[in-house]
Amino acid sequence: MNRKISLFLLIFFCYLTWLYLAIYESSINDWWTVNDIKHKTEATVDVGVSLVKVIVGTIIFTLSGTILFLLIKKGIRNSFRKMEVLFNRVLSQSVHIERIVLVIRIQNDSRRN
Repeated sequence: MNRKISLFLLIFFCYLTWLYLAIYESSINDWWTVNDIKHKTEATVDVGVSLVKVIVGTIIFTLSGTILFLLIKKGIRNSFRKMEVLFNRVLSQSVHIERIVLVIRIQNDSRRN
């Protein structure tokens, strides 16, 4: 559940950042802008926000968040399984090493006596 919330917050924060930058900090010539020329005369240019570009950007962020969630969900399950197998191997090796060390200590103790 924490993964869902954190990924949602990350994508939502990125979306709001993009939306702010696309409206207030971009020019008409930028490819990622949502500003559009509404009315142009020789003296003035009326610039407004294009609803179509905002909707397209919203769809892109929603799809990227969904794809990231599916990739992370699949990847974390597999990585936890791999980590569990690796941990079991290391644990069994450490038990084996402890046994070897114990045998060596016993042999050293028997040589001293």
